[in-house]
Amino acid sequence: MRGMYLPNGPFRGSTAIRRGWLTRAALRARCVRLYPDVYLRRGVELDLVTRSHAALVLVRMHGVLAGWSAAALYGASCIPPTAPAELVVPRFLRAPPGLRVRYHRLADDERTEIDEQPLTTPLRTAYDLVRAAPKMTEAVVAVDAMARRGRFPPDELLELARRYPGARGTAKLRRGVALADRDAESPMETRTRLALVLGGLPKPALQLPVRHPGGPTDRLDMAYEEIKLGIERRTPRRSCGPR
Repeated sequence: MRGMYLPNGPFRGSTAIRRGWLTRAALRARCVRLYPDVYLRRGVELDLVTRSHAALVLVRMHGVLAGWSAAALYGASCIPPTAPAELVVPRFLRAPPGLRVRYHRLADDERTEIDEQPLTTPLRTAYDLVRAAPKMTEAVVAVDAMARRGRFPPDELLELARRYPGARGTAKLRRGVALADRDAESPMETRTRLALVLGGLPKPALQLPVRHPGGPTDRLDMAYEEIKLGIERRTPRRSCGPR
């Protein structure tokens, strides 16, 4: 029966027709076109992870997911809802709408795989995101999120930056690293901390444990321990990344 082998993820339309999965008319009726010759079965959720997988299908795996695409695969929080899929490719490729493509040759230690999907390492992902961020606050949000996911100290970004002297955004990266803290557990915590610090207050301690006599131990999002001032968010914690 035609269509019984239709994948749940992105696939090449030409391959589906050649293998008899469905006719050309059925392809147009039952599937959504994401990129040239790349389709997705209707009804499958189209989030950034899926669009990123589709980008790899487009380039026949001859590329590496980077930027927000890589961050999405790592499960980083608060990815912008309009973030495009991003690829690093070894040779020129004209990007279709909805796909951001950069030409660059990554070092071996700047790339890895998740479920056989090639992507930049957490460190390299943070390096790209912080330099491309339109505002300093969002640059620090990216560093905090990726440093927490990748379990690396933000200072390691300075070592990576030394490989690329004169790269655009390096000054922003240095400032972002100075303001970063991988103990931040959400973008909102990062933004609140930056509002305090950039407003002239000292940097607060993060995730400070508070012990109650004879009771459980709580934890404050931020605190100035010397003056016994704690700062807690009252909105529910949630991820703004792909679901």
